[in-house]
Amino acid sequence: MNWFLYAGSGILSQVCKFGTMIAMLSIPNNESDQKMEPLSNVLQSLKMLDDNTVEVLYRENARVNLEEIKTLMDKMYEFTENKRLKRLIVITKNATMDMKARHFLQEENMSRKNTIIAEAVVVTSLTQKMTTNFYLKFIKDLYPCRFFTDVEKAREWLSAYE
Repeated sequence: MNWFLYAGSGILSQVCKFGTMIAMLSIPNNESDQKMEPLSNVLQSLKMLDDNTVEVLYRENARVNLEEIKTLMDKMYEFTENKRLKRLIVITKNATMDMKARHFLQEENMSRKNTIIAEAVVVTSLTQKMTTNFYLKFIKDLYPCRFFTDVEKAREWLSAYE
């Protein structure tokens, strides 16, 4: 079963795959429609790339604080049903995470190490590289993890893990 959640530009969509049928619900968010809660202030999309790989795509210019990372992680666990998975984390242009959020994420991933097969983090700036490299040093012994600047190379690396 594949799932895809997307929030952007006034549209909230949910795509579900049932066998070979695909259903898509796209709801415009304008003044004539009911107000809809966005997927997240910092999350652009959350989708399954295959049965064992989840992709987390941050919004451009996202400023992730402690409350937002907790919400994001809750949504991801609910979305993936706490399955043991590979993670592709895509940090977009100018996205940042504050110190409390980084510390929480590090502790959360340490405590959930048995649910992570491998993790690839795609970065777009030198600052993100340095921050991610520091983060990966703390979790490198828990599960395979690596950072990339190219999404396709990250996907290829993840595909080597079962």
